[in-house]
Amino acid sequence: MNASMNIRSTIFILFIYLFSCQRENANQQIPTIYVASKVISMDDNLTISDAIAIEEDRIIDISSLKTLKERYPNALVNYSLEGKTILPGFIDNHINLSLAGLILPMQLISPFHWELPDNINQGVTSQKQYRNALSELISSKNVNGEWVLTWGYHPYYHGDISRKILDKMSPEKPVVVVHHTLRSIHLNSKALELLQFEGKNLEEHPNIKWKKGYFYNHGFELVINKLGNLLTNEEYITNSFHIAKQQIHRSGITTFTHSGLGLFNTVNEVGYTKLALETADTPFRTYLLVNGKKLYDEVGSHVKAEFIIDSLANLGGNKVRMFPRKIKFPTDGFFLSYEMKLKNPIQTNIDQWEMPPGELEIAIRHYWKKNYQIIVDANGDLAIEEVLKLFRKINQEYPKHDHRFSIHDITYITPNLIEKIKDENVYVSLAPYHLYTSEQYTIELADSNRIQNLNRIKSFFDEKINTSFYSQYVIGPPSPLFQSWIATNRIDFKGQLRTPSQKIHLLDALKAVTINAAKELELDHEIGSLKPGKKADLTILEEDPFDVKLTKIKDIKVWGTMLDGKLYPIQD
Repeated sequence: MNASMNIRSTIFILFIYLFSCQRENANQQIPTIYVASKVISMDDNLTISDAIAIEEDRIIDISSLKTLKERYPNALVNYSLEGKTILPGFIDNHINLSLAGLILPMQLISPFHWELPDNINQGVTSQKQYRNALSELISSKNVNGEWVLTWGYHPYYHGDISRKILDKMSPEKPVVVVHHTLRSIHLNSKALELLQFEGKNLEEHPNIKWKKGYFYNHGFELVINKLGNLLTNEEYITNSFHIAKQQIHRSGITTFTHSGLGLFNTVNEVGYTKLALETADTPFRTYLLVNGKKLYDEVGSHVKAEFIIDSLANLGGNKVRMFPRKIKFPTDGFFLSYEMKLKNPIQTNIDQWEMPPGELEIAIRHYWKKNYQIIVDANGDLAIEEVLKLFRKINQEYPKHDHRFSIHDITYITPNLIEKIKDENVYVSLAPYHLYTSEQYTIELADSNRIQNLNRIKSFFDEKINTSFYSQYVIGPPSPLFQSWIATNRIDFKGQLRTPSQKIHLLDALKAVTINAAKELELDHEIGSLKPGKKADLTILEEDPFDVKLTKIKDIKVWGTMLDGKLYPIQD
């Protein structure tokens, strides 16, 4: 009863907050024609022009400057984008803001090159380099008891880390080392003490190695929740969202899905996301997507979970809103932490079900009958096969034509499963960044002649399957151009070519971060391409992607974005 009242109270407070927020009033009463080097529509006709006409928050026309001036003689002409290339606003359909809120203020020490707004990580790829960097970080904390927080650790490159090693490096200061997959974490004794963990209660936990100070999967979630309670004060959260806002904007994203709800508490996370991002200076639109398993675990039934989703969706919002009638579920474990379900596991795999098929079937059937769009995360071929079986079974019982059932991740898949996805008209979304960082898996799959099944992006496009990309930020940088660069070049972080037969055309890569992503999110009537009547959401580039070498796509600078007809230049 108390839990139900708390949820209702929180939702009511959010409603009052949103009701009191005034929507931005568009100042434009007449059209504005923006002049550019190129305007690339990304619609079916692939219209290319040099000007676009916008009135208030909508596109009204795309054509040559001469033609638009003739059609709209009273229009204002804006030359601030002259020489730039305009594309539809980029879309990322899987960003984890809750995890970003906890992780981003931590010091990044990673084997992979990362560019944060105020920090560039050049990549630390040996045990010696990592230990030196960690020692420097510990030494920089001047007060005993000050937390040493770092993320990006990768055992394949950085060697072993344990409680004993961390105690030797820092006996007095609490140390937290977060794995680059954000699925496991190492703590020294001081951190365990301050977080009030006791060995007698945790030594038998299946996801905790107490003597090593190592917590993974559900053990990782235990630590994250305690850290969240300890660290996420107003200053910490404000700093986190400031970093995230800058990085997302600099990547040219105008719409994304926050798919990580439920890390701490779903309703609370919706609240602080709205408070942080429902502001006039936020240059992008955030859609909230509930993790159905997490919410079920919080409230104990799908009926209650459905009530919460519908209530939060009814709150509406301008910059931040809950997806109505849309839900996401996990299946197997994460690819980069070797937990995906494979039919023929490789040596390092520790596969597991996040949500076993029986449990998943109950959940999908409930929301399918309520006319929800279902999105499922599945990494390995065994998990993908089980998901397709469930989908086929339920769709035969309760047929839907435009279901837009979607599978995310799809890291390892065989050609016969791709055929089944095509036959069922299932949508897919992949993270090219997984290929970029997958050297250990790549080596093991190559040894077993299965490397061709890793990240088969071209195969999906060849079969005309609606395919989009996502970053899974903060696991990967939120850069659609970077994702496109990986997909078109198939180059990993060491510059090695990976299965070149799966390279895709640049046009397909850009569709994956614009119109294809919009179709999966059921937003293609509003965003994803530049057409009269659609939202005036633009990504503005310093160079035309079709005029630069494919190897340079990731280096194109984003000038800024437009959201709902308002320009947001990137501030250096």
